[in-house]
Amino acid sequence: MDGGGLWLVIIPVQSSDIPVIWPKVEGLVKHALNVTANGRFLPEDILNGLRAARMQLWLVGKEGLKHAEALVITEITRYPQKRYCTVTLVAGAQREHWIDHLDTIEAWAMENNCDGMEAIGRRGWTKEPKLKDWKWRAVVMEKDL
Repeated sequence: MDGGGLWLVIIPVQSSDIPVIWPKVEGLVKHALNVTANGRFLPEDILNGLRAARMQLWLVGKEGLKHAEALVITEITRYPQKRYCTVTLVAGAQREHWIDHLDTIEAWAMENNCDGMEAIGRRGWTKEPKLKDWKWRAVVMEKDL
């Protein structure tokens, strides 16, 4: 439980609800893109992906979800031989209070015939104890040209 006495939960947002939810989460998305995306996405790209249901928005907050503490953006990536639920973006605070709820996203991925989960993130995520079942197969290195 968090300090407020209510459980933090993670819930999916339907693509039809994105126009109402977007103004409430746009700041979190922009912050995360500035920190981790290195120009791969603009906020409009995320918004368009969510509207078109190519990406999924998961909100983290207290029961009743009047305010999002964090968010996760996923998308299904289809490789020639496998289908993965890719964690594209994570933003927000109090990770230690909600990271156990990633199993909600994993269950959704299984329901959507995904073979696995994948994420590209900051090196610090490799030390997250709650991700002990995740195998870090590579570190993405980049150089701007």
